[in-house]
Amino acid sequence: MVSIIFYLVRKRRLREEYALFWIGCGILMLGVIWFYQGLLFVSSLIGSVTPTTTLFLFGFIFVLLLCLKISVSLSQLKTQIKILAQEVALLTTYKDEHHPPEPGDSEKPCNKLTP
Repeated sequence: MVSIIFYLVRKRRLREEYALFWIGCGILMLGVIWFYQGLLFVSSLIGSVTPTTTLFLFGFIFVLLLCLKISVSLSQLKTQIKILAQEVALLTTYKDEHHPPEPGDSEKPCNKLTP
């Protein structure tokens, strides 16, 4: 798992902040495998009948927290995109008002922004 994470970071498909998170998850999984008695102890603390149920419970909580983190990041990106789109619109309006197109220029101002 760690080698896959390093490969994804090297290819720039995974950011470093998420890489540390996934490496931590891999280390935690190895810890559960090596210290099975600890899993049995936690299972008895929460009243679980089997250690498998405890693993599913913690896995479910992990996925919920991961979804929450991604939702927060997505909300922040949506706000940043909105602000950037507004700034581009203002700059385009300013440019059109203060620097009219030259007579030989037949392109529309909006077409200049798209590749």
